Amino acid sequence: MKRFFAGFLSLTIAAANTMGCIAETNTDETTIVMEIGSPTATVNGVETEIEPGEDVSPVISEGRTLVPLRFLAESLGFEVEWDAETKQITITKEADSKILEEDEIYEVETETTDEDDENMININISIGDKEFEAVLYDNKTAKAFAEKLPVTYDMSELNGNEKYFYMEDSLPADDIDPKIMNTGDIMLYDSNYLTIFYDTFVPSYYSYTPMGYIVNPDGLSEAVGSGDVTVTITK
Repeated sequence: MKRFFAGFLSLTIAAANTMGCIAETNTDETTIVMEIGSPTATVNGVETEIEPGEDVSPVISEGRTLVPLRFLAESLGFEVEWDAETKQITITKEADSKILEEDEIYEVETETTDEDDENMININISIGDKEFEAVLYDNKTAKAFAEKLPVTYDMSELNGNEKYFYMEDSLPADDIDPKIMNTGDIMLYDSNYLTIFYDTFVPSYYSYTPMGYIVNPDGLSEAVGSGDVTVTITK
């Protein structure tokens, strides 16, 4: 299975597992190690906060590993400037520069091992006459939810981008503050709210526990519609 991270720079990534550590190397001189959901990283063996005073960390969303671009670039000797008026990011090193639009994403392909794939749980999500393939991560929250399957929930509409269902039984939670929600993300809010996002957006202040994602979310928004919807999830 292939994984991606968002950012500009041609880099080499070694992914330990879906919810574990990621190690990124640019040259023989600079090695950066980050952990999913952790606000700290090590640069050439020295531990440092990614964004002092802020809860900024790498996250996995829709099968992609998203890493903090400014921290990554500056750790590798680049200068990063943000123009609020034009909403552009300029990344410069010596005489070379690259301007990124606010919503521009550069993807670098990485590989995970067969063992990583085997640890993820394949599920199916049925909404009306539409079926979607999805996977649950190899974490305690997703595993606890998998034990409940199959389930059928009448999910409620919220904010024009998500459907949620309140489960009477709590699941073990391990909250993070995701920097982006992608269409198809499956999350746990608090310890009882199963949430499926059908639109991509940047959350303002909520914390979630990542559970998995819909592999190909094309048509998800149309399937769930604008109101409450019945969703069946099976293994």
